[in-house]
Amino acid sequence: MQQSASNKQSTDKRSASDMLRITGVVLLVVALVLGGAAYQFAFTAGIPLAICFGIVGVAVVVLSVFVARRAEQRERFAAFLASELGADWDSSKLKARKYKDGVPLDVDFEYQKRQPDHDPEWRRQLTEAVRRRMHVDEIKATWKARKPRVRMVGLMTIISEIDKARQVAIDRIRLVLQPLFRNVELAVDVPSWQSEDSLHPNRIELAYGVTTVDGSDLWVRRVEATAGLKLGGRWRAQFDPTKDRGFLEPRPVLPTNLPHPGVKLYDGSDPSLPKPSPKAPCLYYGHDENGKPRGWVIGKKSTMPHMLIIGPTGGGKTTVLRSLILGAVAQGIPVFAADPKMIELTPFYGFPGCYIASTPDEIATMIEAMEALMMERYRAIKANPHIADTLSPVLFILDELLIARQVLKRLHAQRKLRGTPRWFEDIQALAALARSAQINVVIGVQRPDASLFDDGSRDNFRQRLALMRVSPQGSEMLWGPGQRFVGVDLPMVQGRAMASPDGDTPIEMQTFWVADPITASGQDRETIEAFRELGQRNFADYKPPVDVSPFLNDMPDIDPASLPTGGDDIDLGTADDIQDAQSSLANLDTQDVKAEQIAAGDQIMLDEDETEPVEVVDVEEDEFDEDAVRLTVRTASGEEYRSLGRDHYVSRVLFPDAA
Repeated sequence: MQQSASNKQSTDKRSASDMLRITGVVLLVVALVLGGAAYQFAFTAGIPLAICFGIVGVAVVVLSVFVARRAEQRERFAAFLASELGADWDSSKLKARKYKDGVPLDVDFEYQKRQPDHDPEWRRQLTEAVRRRMHVDEIKATWKARKPRVRMVGLMTIISEIDKARQVAIDRIRLVLQPLFRNVELAVDVPSWQSEDSLHPNRIELAYGVTTVDGSDLWVRRVEATAGLKLGGRWRAQFDPTKDRGFLEPRPVLPTNLPHPGVKLYDGSDPSLPKPSPKAPCLYYGHDENGKPRGWVIGKKSTMPHMLIIGPTGGGKTTVLRSLILGAVAQGIPVFAADPKMIELTPFYGFPGCYIASTPDEIATMIEAMEALMMERYRAIKANPHIADTLSPVLFILDELLIARQVLKRLHAQRKLRGTPRWFEDIQALAALARSAQINVVIGVQRPDASLFDDGSRDNFRQRLALMRVSPQGSEMLWGPGQRFVGVDLPMVQGRAMASPDGDTPIEMQTFWVADPITASGQDRETIEAFRELGQRNFADYKPPVDVSPFLNDMPDIDPASLPTGGDDIDLGTADDIQDAQSSLANLDTQDVKAEQIAAGDQIMLDEDETEPVEVVDVEEDEFDEDAVRLTVRTASGEEYRSLGRDHYVSRVLFPDAA
């Protein structure tokens, strides 16, 4: 019925235009007849009449064209409103006035009673749609909900060129992000810009209709990635699904190389940092996005007694451990560190307050000593609970846990012992119980591994740090269920990490660079020496809580100038050495893991009869089978693809360098 009324009104408009046009033509014909009669019959009165009829006829024809054009323009605007209000909207209720460039700037219309005109968001969306259609700066809307009817008047304001350019930028942002919201209307506002004349937003606020996509972490990452691709820079997105609101903010640019600030972090000279507290010492290891030093707070009341550090070769894990060691030494906290690779932490041999274990026997002895110290302190606390307040913290670092396990397995076999090596149980006991004994454990591994968390020990390591990118599977193993995209898009910068200094939400950080204590030079050497002098004062009269005689090693007296500087100075091995290495491939140390635990960069044995490992180039979810993963591996003949069930076990090489 409403549609027919609308069509009838359009027909009436066209009929009026046609009638005017016919009338004008008739008047022009009459003018021609009168003019001809006056000329032929000397009818002098006919000339003025012909002129009058001609002028009126032309005016009526012009008026008919104007009426037809206005009718067409009104129909186009009515069609636009029908697209917003629905096909059943009655366009005959539209009154349009004050046209500019073929678009009415003053409209008055009724809408269906079923429309949610009590909803401010619905009103805002309709008003914004009309504003864009009128090409004006703002709309003055007068709502009469009882009728229901609304009048909208388009207003033009005087704006500067920069404001015009900013409006264009806002419109482009909306066009860029709108497809991500699918069929939901999106409104974009930029409340602040990076400077007075800048076209770069400082904050982008988003308002949208009801949708469920804003609850997906993957979708949020897509919004951030799209903003970075089309708007430039790196963005952080946050959404509140309960209010259908969100915002985007530029991520601050982190430095790619951040030298350690030195002892000023611990001597109280920096007013921006909390004063050092013996009861809650903080081991700083990097800066957050705001340039603020962040670290790991330990002590009796700490809710994060242990720390887990994950970093691939070259990612910066060693420098993070060096930062922790220097922070502990600066505050008089002894450091017991096990270095199964015998190259990462051994430069701290002889450093004040540091005791380094590198051989299998030393590592086993240090683990036993830490477990014995823990039990001794527990017995003392049981006898006198007040002793717990007097215990001084101890930092125990176990780097390269998987390698340490393999080394300890071999030692267990060499000693001809049976059962599971006791050191494995000691490590689990320290992770679970060492907090009250004021023994803070740091575990370092190259990649997330489900075998590290099978016993639920992840929850004991609430202070976590993951260097460089991790896979979605690794992210979920490290940060918990549902956290599949934390750190998967980190820049490939050494020392860049996702960390949880507060123990909850991981944040992006740049960790400090700390040079090797042996080879450091220039400012790096001055930093190391300043910590050494501070450590010598802190540990001048120190008595270790355990027997440290197995770990007393003097720092090698090495002249940095004598170290090799290039490939010509290093013995690369003979052909015989290479042949011997190849013949020993079958004896590589491996670990059976599920296919879903494999990460890019791993070396694996694809088949049981293989004697050489292959490198994993990429790991993806199999798009045809949700219970499988798709591996891209590099073999001697090129890259190959393998689809394996998630629970399928594959032999992974524990020592890739040996392969």
